[in-house]
Amino acid sequence: LGKSFDDFKERIVEEEVSVEDKIPVILTGEPNDYDSKSEFIKLNPQYRVTGKWTEVQIVFTNSLESNTGKMKKAREKNIEIRLY
Repeated sequence: LGKSFDDFKERIVEEEVSVEDKIPVILTGEPNDYDSKSEFIKLNPQYRVTGKWTEVQIVFTNSLESNTGKMKKAREKNIEIRLY
């Protein structure tokens, strides 16, 4: 391929750093305008899924009126809620 192993290792480190730069989100409900949650994340690479309420910045939902446990917790913690 014309690349050294060191080039490959550098690329891995770059990718690891970029993951930390992504906005941590929680996804609830099925997306309205996407086939799946996976597709949503794939098409919106600025986000990464987390399960940690201590780091989450946005909760994505398919309905702002939803009363799921995740939505209740997001409201309690004043976390930004957006539609997919």
